[in-house]
Amino acid sequence: MESVEIEGASIEEAVERACDALNTTSENLEYDIVEPQEGKTNSRKIKICARKIEAIDANAPLSDFAAKAKNALENILKRIDEIYSVTALEYPDKIHLNIKGDGSGLLIGKNGTTLDALQHILVKIVQRGEAEGERSTKKIIIDTEKYREKKIEYLKDLAKKLAEKVKQTGKSVAVNPMSSFERRIVHLALEKEEGVYTESVGEGIDRQVMIMPKSAKSGDKKIQSD
Repeated sequence: MESVEIEGASIEEAVERACDALNTTSENLEYDIVEPQEGKTNSRKIKICARKIEAIDANAPLSDFAAKAKNALENILKRIDEIYSVTALEYPDKIHLNIKGDGSGLLIGKNGTTLDALQHILVKIVQRGEAEGERSTKKIIIDTEKYREKKIEYLKDLAKKLAEKVKQTGKSVAVNPMSSFERRIVHLALEKEEGVYTESVGEGIDRQVMIMPKSAKSGDKKIQSD
């Protein structure tokens, strides 16, 4: 897997530079923040180790599952407006469906709720009629206007800032309630962060992530991702 270490004045800048270096977009990028070396803890630079996630050959036919997901989404969108089109990228672990339209943001909704609902409905449609053991394990991700890409970067940055606050104050911090997709981004962003750990608490729409100091951790509790 192709990787590179890049510095920036912020996480966003480092990610942008890594995307340029690897000739990819942030949605196809995984990264870890490199811990500052001893004596450089006051540096304002952020260094990340970024890796490019390779899609399955774009010229290769989509798998049956991916094709079914793309066709189902196109059929849903036709009932809304003919202006929308869908492109699909298939990865070993996920299918990324991008909606192109008039840029109105209609399909995103407040805080992405409409996009989340559309994604939930699509998953139910493509899984309908499939036996439990025959269902694809690939995740389906729907995006438009790079909303999820921007949201992921925002959540990663927020998680890092809140983690620093927890380490400085020794007090736990609760992130506002969010979807399971968003909670998972926060969990993964802090999975290897020294000095803190995360848990999901609450029920339903009130479920949120708690970022806590490891000094408050009892036993060997693992990250609760949802």
